[in-house]
Amino acid sequence: MRQSYFAVMMSTIAFMPVVARSQALPVKAIPQKSPLKADFELAYRLKSQERAAQALAAFNAILRKDRGNHVALVEAGYLHGSLQHYDLAVKYLAAAVAQEPGSMRLRMDLGYAHLALKQYAAAGEQFVIVAGEPGEFQAVAQGALLASRRALAVAGHASTRHRELLEQGYAALNRGDQTLARKAFESVLVKDPKDEAALKQLGFINFAEGKLMEAASNFEAARALRPNDYFLALQLGYTYDKLKKKDLAREAFAVALASGEEKIHNAAQSALQASGNQRPAVPASPM
Repeated sequence: MRQSYFAVMMSTIAFMPVVARSQALPVKAIPQKSPLKADFELAYRLKSQERAAQALAAFNAILRKDRGNHVALVEAGYLHGSLQHYDLAVKYLAAAVAQEPGSMRLRMDLGYAHLALKQYAAAGEQFVIVAGEPGEFQAVAQGALLASRRALAVAGHASTRHRELLEQGYAALNRGDQTLARKAFESVLVKDPKDEAALKQLGFINFAEGKLMEAASNFEAARALRPNDYFLALQLGYTYDKLKKKDLAREAFAVALASGEEKIHNAAQSALQASGNQRPAVPASPM
């Protein structure tokens, strides 16, 4: 059976990092006087021999003795991921993240495990946090956040034809074919004039092509459906700024300023500070 664009994309994004990191994590130093020293040595020896099921059993034995052991929780989470037990990978990695909320690596892999289960909203929650944190995972998280949001938009439609049209539109965008993407998204709106994803993407296409009034109309219609989408507010501000409608631009930027996502908040703040200047607006990347 032919896989859809999103099935291929999500399998690449979601499955590989969890599996790969389950084998790539450095072995933790085991305290010499730890009562679990022998248990850890057995678990890591089995893991190094690529005996994932047996290693998992050994780490679970440690957790039965010490339910909150952070190292064992992390290792069990990754091993469940390598065995494609994604529901259990989520369980263990979520527990590890609760203990170490500042670990962006753990948050990324928890997000990937959610993606593998097609839990796109839950995945996005993790990617939003990582995307707002400068560091080695920020750029990857931004791409994963974009993918999870697109997948969520597609998955939300019961109609097979509706999903296919959205997939065609996103696939065309991925190839740089804006003409075909426009046709697909416009076809979606014929079937459902209130489709938020199609309205948003048509807005980006119109903005890129200099059709600013059409872009503003698209973004306004999408924001009416989701007034708390601060990224949309930011893009609407850029569009009105291009149209030299300064009051409307500042109003939209002020809305975007309330975003809890650092990237959006800072962009809105910069745009408000520059709104009195004649410099051209810089569009945000599609989300």
